[in-house]
Amino acid sequence: MSRFLMVFIAIFFTIFTGVDDMCTPTLLAVSGLAAGVAGAGLQAVGAYRGAKAANKAAEYNESIAMQNAAIRDQQAADAERRGKIAEQEERQRTKRLMASQISSFAGAGVDVGSGSVLDVTADTEYLGERDALDIRSNYAREAYGLRSQGVDFRQQAALSKSQRRNPRLAATTSFLGSAAPLIGGFGSFQRNF
Repeated sequence: MSRFLMVFIAIFFTIFTGVDDMCTPTLLAVSGLAAGVAGAGLQAVGAYRGAKAANKAAEYNESIAMQNAAIRDQQAADAERRGKIAEQEERQRTKRLMASQISSFAGAGVDVGSGSVLDVTADTEYLGERDALDIRSNYAREAYGLRSQGVDFRQQAALSKSQRRNPRLAATTSFLGSAAPLIGGFGSFQRNF
């Protein structure tokens, strides 16, 4: 592309300046400089568009990560709610089992206030409470895991936000980086003539 541009500039320079010799050092230098500046300009435009596209991608990723974090928070709250319900249901089940045990003992003619009946119902109550606490713990771990995922998604969102770039700065940096060697080369051309 830059060779085509150099030839085009050389022809343009010849037509509009009236210089017949298309191979003069000045013409070649000006053509090379113009092609270099045009190339730097194209790189700057590419850098600008690339930064804009990267920003759109970062914004999208940030938005998705924040939505996922909100979903995980809702899932964690739901896990806690379900855990409380399951814990209450387990305690109710234990109470029904204890009542059934006492009824069975009473139906068999056993004194329900005696030691062995109290031992059995105490063991049932203890095991039922332990089961209820296990249920609470399991749902609490589930909620904690979901909240941890929410924190991870928020960190991903922050990372996406930090990856945004200023498109104008990217274009300027690209242009200056590409044009700097041209300026140095033009200075050496002037010293030689």
